[in-house]
Amino acid sequence: MITIEMLLDKSDRALASAQLLFSAGDYEGACNRAYYAMFDAAKAALIHAQPDDDLSVAKTHNGLIVNTEVNLTPFTLKTPIEN
Repeated sequence: MITIEMLLDKSDRALASAQLLFSAGDYEGACNRAYYAMFDAAKAALIHAQPDDDLSVAKTHNGLIVNTEVNLTPFTLKTPIEN
């Protein structure tokens, strides 16, 4: 079973790769790695927000988008943001 920590570690590695690729001038590769950093971080956020839900549909890109809209946005709106 994949954990939040595993997803965040994977996201951190992808972000570090994106930074290296960007520094090397590989902007397309940097965008790819940055996208997957976001993808894994979003999956971790969904697991945190809805730990008991079956998020197996979030395995695909479209499934992640739909689950974020349905599950995470209401959670975020209910949580006050303090300055």
